[in-house]
Amino acid sequence: MMLKLFLNEVVMYPLHLIQKLNKKNKLSMVIYVECEPISEPR
Repeated sequence: MMLKLFLNEVVMYPLHLIQKLNKKNKLSMVIYVECEPISEPR
């Protein structure tokens, strides 16, 4: 859980601001990724 909070609040927020600043630029591209932990084998 701590890693998820760290990535969301520290890493993703500045990238989100950059994306908002460039939202009217026709050359900008959005990359969207969702990740989840790998489950342990049974």
